[in-house]
Amino acid sequence: MHLTKEVADYIATLEYKELPEEAISACKKSVLDFLGVSLVTIDEASVKIIKQYIKNSGHEESGVLGEGFKTNTELAAWINGVKAHAIDYDDYFIPENSTPNFSSAPMPAKHKCQGTWLFYFYRVLIF
Repeated sequence: MHLTKEVADYIATLEYKELPEEAISACKKSVLDFLGVSLVTIDEASVKIIKQYIKNSGHEESGVLGEGFKTNTELAAWINGVKAHAIDYDDYFIPENSTPNFSSAPMPAKHKCQGTWLFYFYRVLIF
């Protein structure tokens, strides 16, 4: 069997109740970290430049964290990723505390996924 098919089958049949508590806890911590560093960077120069560029671009699919407007999913992922890394408070260099990049967070909004998608993502791809 091909690895891609094995992973796809695992994801397709995984249920929330099967997720380990430690994965859920780690995911919650990572999401809070992502939100915290993303919101504190509203006035950073790089964020302002990108915000000016995308504010009236694309159609309203996904929100830009803390900014009060929506843009298309790809641009929202871009600016949210920049916001999450603009002040370099990532803990990626500490393996047991590593925070994944959640710049893809707008994607579920586009596809109307439920909130538990994030836990599946974290468990399958990160934890």
